Amino acid sequence: MRFTLTLPLVVAACAIAGLAQAANIAPRQGTCEENYGTYPEYTGPCEPSNCGARGTKCNRGQGCVIYPAFGCPAQGCACTYY
Repeated sequence: MRFTLTLPLVVAACAIAGLAQAANIAPRQGTCEENYGTYPEYTGPCEPSNCGARGTKCNRGQGCVIYPAFGCPAQGCACTYY
């Protein structure tokens, strides 16, 4: 009998704690320009076989990604393990 009453209370407490924690997450602040400044947009190659201005061949298991951030214009590309 105690278990059947305890389980819903524990589930409810976890749900409330999860909502409270989610409410404390601050949204990302600033725009790309505010965070990274101004720079010319990179338009060169950005693929694992030809990555970045130097045309680097990424190692096996690596990918070629833009930087500084996915939501901003590319400043360049670099090989990385995801």
